[in-house]
Amino acid sequence: MSSECANRGHRGIEDLEAYLVECGSQTALTHKTDPRKELTREKDKGEEDLRSSEKSEAIVNETVNSESVKTCKNQPGCRWDLWGKGTVAYDGKGLGGTSYIGPGPDIDPRILKRRGIEPKDELDRAAYYHDIAYHEEGTGGLKGATDNLEVLSADVELVAAARDIINRYENVGNSSLDLVTGMPISQRTYRLAKAVNEFFTPIVIRKMQTLAGMRPKSRTF
Repeated sequence: MSSECANRGHRGIEDLEAYLVECGSQTALTHKTDPRKELTREKDKGEEDLRSSEKSEAIVNETVNSESVKTCKNQPGCRWDLWGKGTVAYDGKGLGGTSYIGPGPDIDPRILKRRGIEPKDELDRAAYYHDIAYHEEGTGGLKGATDNLEVLSADVELVAAARDIINRYENVGNSSLDLVTGMPISQRTYRLAKAVNEFFTPIVIRKMQTLAGMRPKSRTF
């Protein structure tokens, strides 16, 4: 057998067929094997790999469709991830599939709402009004959230809304309705509210401390 054929590898059935055409007779003489049997073995192996792949895919699909990690984007009440299950379709571009939670839009949020981009739940509605305040102040992003004192009142209102949702979810449960969806406050809304509260509370405190330091001290006589 030539050195070229001896050193040549093959991947997959098509590669093997080309290999047998060019080097098959030499392989048969050298290894005392029938090239057709080698091709059959390769095909059988390919079918076995396919069955194994299909089995693995079935296991993955079964896992994805389980209650713990279910994700059914665009289907109301059917989206699972680290934020938990919601009662509406969370298919927005914001945090957790919301419409307005996260860095504010570059345009007036009211324009987006007129275009049909509605808040997903009660917390998202609070974020919508928060974005309006930021837009009217001409600020946004992380720097606007952390440094702009003019939007402190908007930050306070957002934290208050988040804490109200957390309190109702933890203490009232399913009897407390989300004022936007009309359904019980979902696990997803609750977890997002906790995230918003944990992010903005330190910001509100720091802004308040900054304002307190800027106030003129009262004169004593």
